[in-house]
Amino acid sequence: METVIDAYDLRHGVYVTLIYFAVYFGMLLQQSITSQVLARTYKNKEKPFVKYYNTTDARLLRADRTVGNTLEQMGVFLTLYWLAIYVSSIKGSNSSSVALSGYIYVLGRALYAPAWAISGSSAKGIKPLILLATVPCYVVQVYCAYKLWSSV
Repeated sequence: METVIDAYDLRHGVYVTLIYFAVYFGMLLQQSITSQVLARTYKNKEKPFVKYYNTTDARLLRADRTVGNTLEQMGVFLTLYWLAIYVSSIKGSNSSSVALSGYIYVLGRALYAPAWAISGSSAKGIKPLILLATVPCYVVQVYCAYKLWSSV
């Protein structure tokens, strides 16, 4: 049986996917911890606590948007990423660059919450620092789409 995807590309594609999911589940855990800590804090201060899309507390907004943004981009990224690896492999194009570009994407996702925390972003808008985490992710998506497009 003929191998469709190079073993190197497949291995790195799987690593990127698993790391991506680990980062995502870490974000879910952070969101849950943040929500629980803030719920207790608000209860102790006898203040009302809004759990879902709380735009008044920057910590919970950051946790919610980190999870939400990652989830919003997950389908687009993973679909483009794996299709680009597969089609590039079939066509003999350089699929290794696609496989490795996934690490850049995952790093950008992992830096999203710290960039937001440092930049002090709020519901009123983002600050330039957050773009250091998001722009490379969009560049990787465009690159995967380009590799896919140029391979068919």
